[in-house]
Amino acid sequence: MNAKNALKLSTAILALAMSANASADFVGAYDTANWTISNPGGGAVDLSAAPGSITLTSGNAGIAGDTLFTIAAVNAATVSFDWSYVTNDLWGESGTDAFGYVLNGAFTSLIDPNQDFTVSTQSGSTTFSVNAGDVFGFNANTFDGLYGSSVTTVSAFNVAAVPVPGAVWLFGSVMGMFGVALGKRGSRG
Repeated sequence: MNAKNALKLSTAILALAMSANASADFVGAYDTANWTISNPGGGAVDLSAAPGSITLTSGNAGIAGDTLFTIAAVNAATVSFDWSYVTNDLWGESGTDAFGYVLNGAFTSLIDPNQDFTVSTQSGSTTFSVNAGDVFGFNANTFDGLYGSSVTTVSAFNVAAVPVPGAVWLFGSVMGMFGVALGKRGSRG
């Protein structure tokens, strides 16, 4: 393999290794049509603003429980998103209507349940890691299903795949061939 071809091959492999699958917003493998809605808490998931954002509303029908929007991870990845939360609870109490993400059934609340009752909005950005096959998503939980629901908009959703270690190894092999090709070329003199 001559140096020119080795350089072309190594560039192509590097580009492949670095172009880990990424999904911005709810598109491609993470299109909203591929997600599952589970709603024992009597809430709702509004997909009308997708692919840019989705909105989860916790239940308010006297039923405690979760409103879940979940999907299985296609590959190992970093998931990130922005969220904007408002509670419509009678007393502005966010502790009874939590929002957060779920990962393999474990709920991580993102809101401050002890906020001042005069403040009913919260927002933030969140990042977490998933492995291929992990089930993750969003949860609008209601502790009591009474006195008003919470509404959370999820936007800037992004899934960035972790580069495949094998691709890095392959890139190193090609670079080694490139070095050998250069050595042979230099020895010709």
